Amino acid sequence: MKNKFLLLLALLPITVFAQQSNIIYTDSVVMNSKQYLKGNDYQKDFLLFLNMLENTHPAFAMENPPLDIKKIRKVGYKELKKINDSEKFALYLESIASQLHDGHTYIHCNYPSDTIFPMAFKYLNNEFFIQGVEEGNDEFIGKKILTVNGFDMYDVMMSFGSLLSCDNDIFLIERFNCITKFCWKDNKYNTQEALTVTCDDGSSLNLNYLSAKEIKWKWVETKPLQSPYQKTQMPFRYEVYPENGICYLQFSSCKDKNTLRFQFQARGFNGMTEEEFEEKIKDIPQFDMFLEEVFDTIQKLDIQTLVVDARSNSGGNSMLCNQLLSWLKPVDEIKSFDSQKRISKLMETNYPNAVGNLFTMNTDADKVFKGNVYFIQDNGTFSSAAMLIVMATDNNIGTVIGEAGSYRPCHFGDVLSYELPNTHVKGGVSHAYFMRPDKDACGENSLIPTIHIQRTWQDFIEGNDPWWQYILNNQ
Repeated sequence: MKNKFLLLLALLPITVFAQQSNIIYTDSVVMNSKQYLKGNDYQKDFLLFLNMLENTHPAFAMENPPLDIKKIRKVGYKELKKINDSEKFALYLESIASQLHDGHTYIHCNYPSDTIFPMAFKYLNNEFFIQGVEEGNDEFIGKKILTVNGFDMYDVMMSFGSLLSCDNDIFLIERFNCITKFCWKDNKYNTQEALTVTCDDGSSLNLNYLSAKEIKWKWVETKPLQSPYQKTQMPFRYEVYPENGICYLQFSSCKDKNTLRFQFQARGFNGMTEEEFEEKIKDIPQFDMFLEEVFDTIQKLDIQTLVVDARSNSGGNSMLCNQLLSWLKPVDEIKSFDSQKRISKLMETNYPNAVGNLFTMNTDADKVFKGNVYFIQDNGTFSSAAMLIVMATDNNIGTVIGEAGSYRPCHFGDVLSYELPNTHVKGGVSHAYFMRPDKDACGENSLIPTIHIQRTWQDFIEGNDPWWQYILNNQ
């Protein structure tokens, strides 16, 4: 029988308070140029976008910049003379940003999803399975997809690369579960009006575009997940299993009360006073206090194994990861990421105010947990949460179990928000490059867990959690 130790707070979604009005990006030199003055709104914002990218993103301060901005400017300015649609413009900018292979540099694109091929798929164990179809095609649910229009399914998925900024191929695949008309119409594999999906048993499913509202879906039936993992708005929670000697810490988001205070100190929030802001965030938990409670419970109950579950944690504030690691290894022995931050006008605008240190570490070596530690990652572990996994790996803290990472261990990040003034297209751009403690491994495209276990289709439908089961079986 498990004992639950949960933070039972009326947590308001952190993202509500994290949202700020974007910084309008301008540059007087660009805006006074002949090209800008005679261009349409799309051409004008295109010139500003390239200027912002070139003067903000750290890749363009490196010895060999990845893109030829001068060439892109010449070609793009001519192309955009013919565009009169904001979504097409946003997609055009995204096709440039995606070439950086940086999941933190992106354009907010509202890809139309009102017309789609009525088939949903799921990627598991390097294979694609049909997860949902229109009623009448039920027999195809659960079948493995081999080809689309005669082309390998993996190659088809890779062809969507210009639509989404990604660190690696895993990131791209994880973010597509269906094919829309918008994404498919100009695709190089679109060789016929319909979509022909060939499965591993030799059967074929022929699909035509349908309005998403009209589709009567039939979905695979799955059993509840046999795991302590929960889908929750709580950024972090924990449970204790005394009979197994396990403390399970679900780390769903790298955000807490002090993260919001940091943002408030840096930029303010919609004109609020500090007292008003504190009242707004009063029910949001604070990670350092949470960790003190967790490790106090571990000590009192003589728990010997800690499981840190970072699946589906898309990141946030990496200082929370440092706080957690300070309870797992003496803080002065921890090797950290090195970062190269690029100073720019956009950075100074995003962070106009100096910010004090709000994030306290455990500095008492006697309180450092000396038992077994497991970290769980899946394809959804990204950004700051990925940095936690990498630092644990490079500092020999515990064992990482799960799927290959959808991130590069050495990567760009620390996103600055912006808005282009004429089209009001919005996005984010990295202004830092992070190098893992093990610099010799910086060229890796993904972090492969020490215990690499990929979920299967059978795991998915039966509700099996192979990572949790492995930990239970190896106590």
